[in-house]
Amino acid sequence: MLLTELEYAFKKAAIQGHKFVAVEVVSLELPKGETIINPISAMQTKLDYYKGAYDENCRLKSAPGIAITKAVSGNDYNAIQAAVGK
Repeated sequence: MLLTELEYAFKKAAIQGHKFVAVEVVSLELPKGETIINPISAMQTKLDYYKGAYDENCRLKSAPGIAITKAVSGNDYNAIQAAVGK
């Protein structure tokens, strides 16, 4: 995933009126990805954090073995899980 795609996913979530936005994070140290779910009210704060902490390829600058691979949104946890594919 590219940082521009992450930004688009966040903006799309707001336009669609979704309550939650989530990112799937993978790490070389974890057997499976981790889904981080945030309320839409924290969207701008989280997006600003991701833009500062991750590079243009959505790899964590301080630990390149960690990356955001997917961003999804929805109105409940079940929708998020379905969109992530869990």
